Amino acid sequence: QKSPNPDCSCIISREKKNEKKVDLQIVVPAYNVATYIDRCLNSVLGQDTEYSYQLVVVDDGSTDQTPSIVDQYDKYSNVTIIHQKNKGFSGARNRGLENLIGEYVMFLDSDDALVPGAVDQLMGAAYHDDADIVEGGFDYIIRDSRKKGLYHKCGDKLFPNVLYGYPWGKIYKTNLFNRIQFPEHYWFEDTVGIYILYPLAKKISTIDSVVYEYTI
Repeated sequence: QKSPNPDCSCIISREKKNEKKVDLQIVVPAYNVATYIDRCLNSVLGQDTEYSYQLVVVDDGSTDQTPSIVDQYDKYSNVTIIHQKNKGFSGARNRGLENLIGEYVMFLDSDDALVPGAVDQLMGAAYHDDADIVEGGFDYIIRDSRKKGLYHKCGDKLFPNVLYGYPWGKIYKTNLFNRIQFPEHYWFEDTVGIYILYPLAKKISTIDSVVYEYTI
C-alpha cells in the first residue's frame, strides 16, 4: 500500500518495474561539492571492471559550481545527470532510485570515492554468493592522509547486524527497493537500512577488501 505522504515515509509503491540493463547502478547525490565531485566521479569511471554499470548523478539544487562540473560528464554513455530543486540527501537518493536499471544498486557520497577494483570485488561476491547485500571495508581520508577505517572478514549467510549502518560501501539487489525509499525530512535517515532493508535480505555477504574512501 502506497503511503499517503511518501515524503515522510520509507514505504512506497514503485508501480513501474524497469528492465534490468546493467549489472550495477551507482547513485551519487551531489550538493555543493565542487571541490570533491571530480575525484568522486573519476573514481567510478576509472574502475577496471568486467561488469556493466550506470552512474547516476543527482545535483540536488547546488548553488556553487557543482552543476556545471557534473554536466561535463554527460558525454559518457554510462552517465546520467539529473538536476533538481534541493530535497536533501534522501530526496536526491530517491530520485536516483526512480529508474532502476541495474541488478544491483550502490550509493556513493559525492565527497567520497571508490578504490580501484571496488566494483569487481563487490559484484564478484554478489554473483558468486547470490547475495542480496554485499559490504566491503573502508578507510578514512583526512586532509589527504589515509587512516584505517573498518574492515570485514569474508563471509556469507550472515546476520543483518554484521553490516554497518551507513548506506554506502555496499551494494544491494535492486528488488529490495521495490517498496522502500529513504524517508525525507528526517535526521539519520539512513537508519532505514538497519531497521527495514537489512532484515529483508535473504543472504548477506561481506568481503575483506577495502572498497571505499570516506572523507572527513
